Amino acid sequence: MPTTGNRRAGFSLIELLIVLAVAGVLLAIATRRGAGATAGYEVQIAAEQLAADIQRTRLEATRRNTDVTLRRLTDSSYTAPGLGTRVLFNGVRFAAGSADTVRFTSVGRVRGVAGEFPVARAGLTRRVVIGAGGMAVVR
Repeated sequence: MPTTGNRRAGFSLIELLIVLAVAGVLLAIATRRGAGATAGYEVQIAAEQLAADIQRTRLEATRRNTDVTLRRLTDSSYTAPGLGTRVLFNGVRFAAGSADTVRFTSVGRVRGVAGEFPVARAGLTRRVVIGAGGMAVVR
């Protein structure tokens, strides 16, 4: 701004405070959205890892030519032969309604009722659904 009379060019204190307040609000909105996106990615990663481990358990059953079971141990861990004990990714937990076990036959099919393992964190949920044929899919 050019100078006029006794005034100097520049911004007043009020103008600077308004700009800082608007920038602070925008930063808060961006941070909150970023945190939600991070939780969503973490839930997706945990669900995909669980689905992959279910598939590995299925393959282990066919490799051993015997029934093999993946078993939920706690609200955030599970185990299966050939896998050992696994913990869900970064604070993700099994949600209500999660199956306790899934058992595969020597031909890779589910013995008993096919189930699902919903996993959740921060209100975001993904379901790992196992069909009767033994395939695990993230939904």
